[in-house]
Amino acid sequence: MKMAKTWNILVLNLGSTSSKVAFAQNDKIVAQMEKQHDMNDLRALKTADVTIAFYKKIIDEFIGTLPVPMSEMDAIAVRGNGKMGAYKHGAYRLTPDMVNREPRNGGIGHKGLFA
Repeated sequence: MKMAKTWNILVLNLGSTSSKVAFAQNDKIVAQMEKQHDMNDLRALKTADVTIAFYKKIIDEFIGTLPVPMSEMDAIAVRGNGKMGAYKHGAYRLTPDMVNREPRNGGIGHKGLFA
């Protein structure tokens, strides 16, 4: 009997009041974390680089607790809105052209903080 593939999925919901991160294998949540954000810390995030570092630290700390490395993730699910509003639902293969193109021209229009 052929064994079914185990899908490793990282789930991110990086927010302004809290961030939630989870790791699932197929349909089972293996690990999850919620971190509340201090508004003073968020107000100090003045540049994209500083903001990216802030959220990256949360993600990296969580990934360090997982039973599999990031290189073995099969999918990443992210919730969020870009600077141009909500994205259309679906899956995206991110290329530089896709990220940099405006939504009205077929892109996701997000050169910002979390892409």
